[in-house]
Order: sequence, then C-alpha cells, then structure tokens
Amino acid sequence: MKVYQAVEQWRGLASIGKKPRTKHYHAEIAGIIRKNWPDSGQAVATITPADVTAFVVRIAHYSAPRFNAVVSALKSFAPGASHLKRRPVKVKERAEINQLAFNRLLVECDKGERTHAGLIVRFLAHTGLRINEARQLRWTDVQPDCIYVPGQIAKNGKPRRIPFVNGIADVLARLRALDARPGLGFCLKRV
Repeated sequence: MKVYQAVEQWRGLASIGKKPRTKHYHAEIAGIIRKNWPDSGQAVATITPADVTAFVVRIAHYSAPRFNAVVSALKSFAPGASHLKRRPVKVKERAEINQLAFNRLLVECDKGERTHAGLIVRFLAHTGLRINEARQLRWTDVQPDCIYVPGQIAKNGKPRRIPFVNGIADVLARLRALDARPGLGFCLKRV
C-alpha cells in the first residue's frame, strides 16, 4: 500500500459515523500529510524512522492540536512513527466573570433597540448550550420541566436533558412570544 492510499484509508475509517465538520477536519489532516510527505507514492512498508523525522520537521509549524492529529493519523499506518510524541496543548486561561459583571453585561445587552441579545445570553448561560445546539433546537424539544437536546444536534452525538434552573422558564416564555411574531425567529425553530 502506498502512503496516499493509507492516508485515504485512515480518513475513511476515522470519519465513520462522524459529523460533517469532523469529516472536514479529517480531510484537512489527510491533506497536510499528502502535501508534506515527500513521496506520497512511497510504499508504507518502506517508511523508516528517518522518513518520519524528516516529515515531522516539515510540519513543525502547525499548532499542537493539528500536529497531534497528524501524528495520530501517521501512527495508524506508518511503521516508523511509533516513536513520535504528542505536543502538550496549552489551554488559554480565561478570566472568570462574576455575577456583578454578568448583570452589567445583561443590562448592556437589553439596552439595544430591536435586539434580543439579553434573552439569548440568558438562554445560553442558563442552559449551557452551545450556540449551534441552540440554533437547531425546536420548540418540541422543550418539555414541561427540561429541554431535551437530541443526539443529532449535540456536539458529542449523545442526547441529554437540561433541567430548568435560574428562571429559564421565563426566558423561554419570552423567546416563545418573540418566535410567534413574523420575522423574529429565534434559537428555537418551529416544527
């Protein structure tokens, strides 16, 4: 098997059952390998640790997460890649927002005319939903005491229930009232 075939085989297997964005990411990783491997027609069985080291030097400029994804892919088919180590991923420290600062944010969001940013921020903050998850919810997902997030819209593919806390019922009632008005569609779609 040639390197380009092994890369495509890895991409196909790694993408089984994954969401479109993840499949796209796997395609990007495969592209990095194809672009930077000196001879994509090289037989996989002939890959040496020296070939792998030379390749790693070519991809050293990539971020740690991308570098690690390439290393994982390479380890799946290149016999000379077993010595590769993953880079540590640095997580950015973010300042925690206190209740006073959050309240000030909500006041500013509520000041804008013809905007419902305050409701959106409240909804996301009280539910912990990702924006993309909130956009795909339907009113039928809102139950009397919780919000049901279907697996097909959840980032990890697993359904979950979000209980009503911190006045979320009031926020949902206000969102539903806005959603009933033409042209003011919101996070939650109609059926």
